[in-house]
Amino acid sequence: MKTWLPVVLLILMCSISEATEPIAVSTPGKMGTIIFPDKSSFSTTLYGLRYVGQLKAKNKLPFLVLAGRGCDECDANTSIYIHSPSDGPMKSEDSQTRYSYPGQYKDNETDKLVEKNRCFIGKCIPGQREGVAWYMQWIDEKGKWQSGFYIAEIASDVVKAKYLTQPEAKLKETLSLVKQGICREIKGVTGYTEP
Repeated sequence: MKTWLPVVLLILMCSISEATEPIAVSTPGKMGTIIFPDKSSFSTTLYGLRYVGQLKAKNKLPFLVLAGRGCDECDANTSIYIHSPSDGPMKSEDSQTRYSYPGQYKDNETDKLVEKNRCFIGKCIPGQREGVAWYMQWIDEKGKWQSGFYIAEIASDVVKAKYLTQPEAKLKETLSLVKQGICREIKGVTGYTEP
């Protein structure tokens, strides 16, 4: 086991030295760390940490868009977190806002598909600020599919999020912005709802 550790560290150091974006370092059983191109770091409260992107702020460090779980070996799904290191350490999962990770989710008891989400980061909605946008579909209490739209964007150096039942944006417009390279879709997963 010790023989491969120097190779992993060498690969990691080479990756960091050539990086223009932050890199997530995650070790099983430990909370992850973000390593910035200038070699500074930010410790998170997330397990299975992944760096998704960042959103610009005016008077502080950018907001990191991260994926992970606030607990290890638990039933929690991977979620998206938006946090600026300028705001201090991340809080625990029950105190930190978490957002749905994109994908298709089945009910953990019935195995029936109950939720479908697509998520985008960047300038993804015409006329809106850069942010993270979700196009969501879910089954309501009556068994009917509903759809909605949720966006989290940075305004006055804080995360402002809003939910709309009738999307102001159209998925077709967002996909056009993806083709233009100013928006990016976050790859979804297939999974189960949390118990």
